[in-house]
Amino acid sequence: MIADPALRRPAAVRVLSIHAGYGCQHAGRCCTSNWPIPIEPSQEARLDALIAHGRITTTSETAAITHIPDGPILLGRDHGQCVFHDTHAAGGCRIQRVAGHEALPLACRQFPRQSVTDPRGVSVTLSHYCPTARALLDAVTGPVTIVDRALAFPTHEEYVGLDATAQLPPLLHPRCLLEWDGWWLIEALAVQLVDALPHSALPRLAVAVEHLHGWRPGTAPLRDVVQRAFDLAAVSGVPDWEPDGASLATHVTDARAAVPPEWQADAERALATRAPALPDAVIGRCLAAHVFANWAAYTGHGLRTWYRSVEAAGSLLRVTNDPGMVDLVLRHLADSSALITRWSRAERSPVIRRP
Repeated sequence: MIADPALRRPAAVRVLSIHAGYGCQHAGRCCTSNWPIPIEPSQEARLDALIAHGRITTTSETAAITHIPDGPILLGRDHGQCVFHDTHAAGGCRIQRVAGHEALPLACRQFPRQSVTDPRGVSVTLSHYCPTARALLDAVTGPVTIVDRALAFPTHEEYVGLDATAQLPPLLHPRCLLEWDGWWLIEALAVQLVDALPHSALPRLAVAVEHLHGWRPGTAPLRDVVQRAFDLAAVSGVPDWEPDGASLATHVTDARAAVPPEWQADAERALATRAPALPDAVIGRCLAAHVFANWAAYTGHGLRTWYRSVEAAGSLLRVTNDPGMVDLVLRHLADSSALITRWSRAERSPVIRRP
């Protein structure tokens, strides 16, 4: 299961209802975070022509494009921001303003989308490091659902991310596969659960995961077991989630350890954030965005690994109260394979005592 660089134009695109109205508002976070921005050779040629004809200029004396020996082609950066990003009132990207969205490098066209493609189509969640995506957590109302045919996510667009179309279903645990229909139901019911009961969402999700852990193929139909597991989780007498200091520290340590050395300072600043407390509804929406389209389910060693990834998001959210900083660390700075390695340790023991 690997990230597929090929563009996907799927038959179905599924997103959370909280993200269904997303549209770039040119906040510029992706342009000003000092990230290397690769550009494909075909797009470089297009940009070179626009520059040569005077249609696009840069915002500094820094070279517009940098060729790394035996490495990628990058857009120029000056003081941490892309040389095509305007900071004045009009703001935004000069490339996009002059030549349109399709002229942008692939990395720019995809941000803040996080996608996974499996036999049913593509599922897309958003990184709330993007201020526009973050604002949706406050602006939307009503329960979080999984929707398709959202106008902002048409099937004719490109979606790049984890490609699981030719893979077996996710693992229940290291010795047992799930079934696709069963996994899709788990994902849908988990979104409902964490949104409806945000303060006790993680203990309840753990109850469902541990109940499912005992399923074996050839016994009861998996979908029936999944439904019973989440029905049980919804009524279990679990306390509100109050992680102790050691648990929070473990999640912070895991996140830090997965961040490459060159991004450690950025991760430390993000994890040092202490924003005002979040409303319950926003907490539930943040958790739902990590339950859904979650790579850990496909690349991890079982449902406990998937649960651990959601718990990590909840823990960093408890530490920072900032969904943007949580996603900066987990979705952008940390190496995903390093995170999976650490989260997969959860497969060794129950994440909560099974009722």
